[in-house]
Amino acid sequence: MTAPRYQDLQALIDEVNYLEDSLLVGMPSSGPAPLAVAADLMPAPIAELMQNGWPSVEQLEAVCHCARQTMPGQLLNFNLYGPEEVVRATWAAIQRRFSDNIPGVSFPG
Repeated sequence: MTAPRYQDLQALIDEVNYLEDSLLVGMPSSGPAPLAVAADLMPAPIAELMQNGWPSVEQLEAVCHCARQTMPGQLLNFNLYGPEEVVRATWAAIQRRFSDNIPGVSFPG
């Protein structure tokens, strides 16, 4: 699953917490840190972004954009267990919750 913007981070955290608290999923896993993967393609090095305090939302969105270009894979992976019909229903519910709360979220194959 991928979320398109830095500003989606809080909604992403809220949804993952809901899923964990509801016992629908265990702790999700993620790939390499987007900042580490995209470091060479960023509009400015991290040190430069942090030079005057916390970067602006626009600067963080640019970093996320670069990370998506270099890391189009999944941001979060969920392990689902049980009979096939339970797994399919749980996955459908997960997709619905994320889609309702994060515009532009995608679920790559």
